[in-house]
Amino acid sequence: MKNNIFTAIILLISLTTVSFAQKSNVYLGAEYNRNTINTGVTNISSSLDEKDYGYSIFLGTEINKYLDVEIAYNDFGKASLSGVSGNQFKIDGTTYQFNKSATFELSATSYALAFRPKIEVTKNLDLVGILGVHRWDSTFDASSGTTSGSVSASGTDPFYGIGAKVNFDNLSVGLNYTKYEFDSDKVKSLGLRASYKF
Repeated sequence: MKNNIFTAIILLISLTTVSFAQKSNVYLGAEYNRNTINTGVTNISSSLDEKDYGYSIFLGTEINKYLDVEIAYNDFGKASLSGVSGNQFKIDGTTYQFNKSATFELSATSYALAFRPKIEVTKNLDLVGILGVHRWDSTFDASSGTTSGSVSASGTDPFYGIGAKVNFDNLSVGLNYTKYEFDSDKVKSLGLRASYKF
């Protein structure tokens, strides 16, 4: 699957070259996200924070008036769980208890390929579908007093969502709601984006 992503990136670059040779339909943009990271943890008496801000940087090309294709880098921010001795939390129905003060943090990034079919509602407004695949990397950090450690994981999973964008000549502004899969976990992302067509 990783090779498929690299192949798709090469294809997008090829399409971008063709677009420049004719009429430029290439755009570059950024998205600011409010993410909810589903860690699978249920808080009982500890401190759990599954919301954070993140961002995406993307390069895309307009294949035609019905479809855009993008590659992107995503940073999803962090989720954290902390507590002191006696605090409790639950995972998959099993209750755990801190026996000393500790903090756990989960962070994730990914490289993504997205297909964005669109429908023109009015002259300047498009409704957009989002369907793609992303290669993600996550890091789980644990610290307690002078002791710390981390574990990394990676994988390839789909993502999907809906959005809308308003077009002003070469500038577009949009809003997306996207769900990213991470094995059995999920990140729900609400994003405000802007892009510029060259």
